[in-house]
Amino acid sequence: MAIVGQLGTESVKGLGPGAYLVSVLPSAVLVVSIYLLFTARLYPWSAPRKGVSRGFDSIVDVLAGSSPTRVSALLAVVLVVSVLLRPLHVAAVQLLEGYWSIRTAHGTLEGLATERQLRRFARARARNQWLTAVEHGDGTDFATVVRFGRRLHRIDRLTARAGQVVDSYPLDEAAVLPTLLGNVLRRAETTAGERFGLNTVVSYPRLYPYLGQRLHDGIAVQFNLLDSAAAFTIVFWILGGFSVPTAWLGSWWFLLPVVFFLAGGLSYAGAVATARQHATLLATAYDLHRFDMLAGLHIALPKTPEDERASNEMLSGFLKYAERLVVAGPSLRPDIASSYAHPGKEDHGPEIGSALGGASSAPGAGPDADGSGNEPGDGKVSTATPG
Repeated sequence: MAIVGQLGTESVKGLGPGAYLVSVLPSAVLVVSIYLLFTARLYPWSAPRKGVSRGFDSIVDVLAGSSPTRVSALLAVVLVVSVLLRPLHVAAVQLLEGYWSIRTAHGTLEGLATERQLRRFARARARNQWLTAVEHGDGTDFATVVRFGRRLHRIDRLTARAGQVVDSYPLDEAAVLPTLLGNVLRRAETTAGERFGLNTVVSYPRLYPYLGQRLHDGIAVQFNLLDSAAAFTIVFWILGGFSVPTAWLGSWWFLLPVVFFLAGGLSYAGAVATARQHATLLATAYDLHRFDMLAGLHIALPKTPEDERASNEMLSGFLKYAERLVVAGPSLRPDIASSYAHPGKEDHGPEIGSALGGASSAPGAGPDADGSGNEPGDGKVSTATPG
């Protein structure tokens, strides 16, 4: 027993921060729940123990007779499952986002799900843009005023709800994904840096090392919560599938799969709410530290928003197509900077990029003193786990 505990402690340390919330706890819920389903003998093909009824009585009887060896074996299984599932957390989030690798013929399932999201997006956008002329009417009696107030309140409520739905989707309809979680994260990936002309997906790994400690910790917490919610969503849905045969026993056992599926739905809703908060923190990261990234790249800082957008668009193009540009040769590479801006130097040379026309060459500050220097795990903004 002590050996299993020591092994578990060392393994959790190796899994990294947030391992209990992201790996151990979902794995424990999955393994223990499946174990209890079998020990309860709720399946139609499982014969009840002699003198013990199915369900809770059977579970209590088995647990009362459990030996330390059985408990150690169960803990070892939880540990093994935690270690094996740890690399799959990114895949779990991507599965819930709608990046489906298993499709029906011609992607029919994905196409139907995407079409449903597009219809929801279009309906909310039309409602949000809909302006209704509310007539006050000829009368000024109390009943007329009440009807007017109720109608106006209802229109405001529906418009606000439609606006929230619209804000959950990317600006480009071509980027819409089959699931709500995927669309919330896709919007974050296509608006955070794009507001300043930066491609979020390719620029975020360069921005990440310059995050302040508080913002870094906040984003790390959001990543752990998102991974955990996604893991629990899949775990509860798997348990719902395992518990479906218990409905054949009659009585109230048919509620067991319903409870598991509802718990999975609540976990999915939690993942969506976490994704919205992550989008806010991601936008904040660009608001506060985009100039630190430029200074870290030794690119002269722009003076005006127009110069910033022009230089950022050129930098994003260079980062996005860097490998192709190497193959293409020097003649086709863009000049992202005609000279470098080194902190501490009084003369930083001419303007940034001859093609930009007027960008400043002011020096920039270096990275934060408390910068972590870590990089995202897989380079994808929505699912990268901070180091």
